[in-house]
Amino acid sequence: MPISASRYLLDIFFLLCAHADHSSN
Repeated sequence: MPISASRYLLDIFFLLCAHADHSSN
């Protein structure tokens, strides 16, 4: 897996976590 792909998935993961945390709060 290319580094860029991993970075992209990580960005999405953090965005989802942040969104979930914001919604929860």
